[in-house]
Amino acid sequence: MKDEVFERFQTRLEDLGLTIDRVDDDGQIHIEHGDNTLKISLDNVRKSHEQDGTFDHLDNLIDSIHSYLMEIPIPAWDECKEQIYFSLFPSSYDFSDFINDPVTDDFNKYYIFHVGQQYTWINRPQLEEWGIDEKTFKAQVNKNMDLLLDNSNVETMQLKKTVRHSHILKQT
Repeated sequence: MKDEVFERFQTRLEDLGLTIDRVDDDGQIHIEHGDNTLKISLDNVRKSHEQDGTFDHLDNLIDSIHSYLMEIPIPAWDECKEQIYFSLFPSSYDFSDFINDPVTDDFNKYYIFHVGQQYTWINRPQLEEWGIDEKTFKAQVNKNMDLLLDNSNVETMQLKKTVRHSHILKQT
C-alpha cells in the first residue's frame, strides 16, 4: 500500500540534502546529520493527513527538522518566554534530556518553543542557558497555554445519529 506521507517526507528531506538512514521495527525514522541523530515518528502526521487531507502537519515537521539541523539558537528567555508551550507525544518515546511529564499511560507532555511554523523541543540544558528553574519555566508554559485557550474558539456540530442493531440469541 502506498504511503503518501512517508513518500512526501522522504522527498522533502532530499530537497534539503538529507536522507533517511533507516526505519526501525517500531516505524521510527532515523536521520543522521553530523553529530545529530534524529528519531522521527510520522504517526501523528498520518492522522492529521487522514483528517484534513493536507500535508500542513508534515510541512511544519520538515520546517522544524530543517531549523533544528541548521542549529538556529533559541532566543534569550525574556525574548521567547511567551512562545513556550507543551504538546503531547507517545510515552513510549525515549525523551532523553527533553523536559516531559507523564499525562496518561499512553502520552507525555513535552515542552516546545514555537515561532512561525517551527517547533523546537526544550531540554534541561536550555533552562540552564536561560538561567531559570523548572518551576518558573512550567509556570510560564501554563500561562501561555491558558492564554491560548482563552483566545480559542470552540465550535460544535451535531452529528447524524447512527443506530446500531444487535441481536442476542438465546439458546434454550
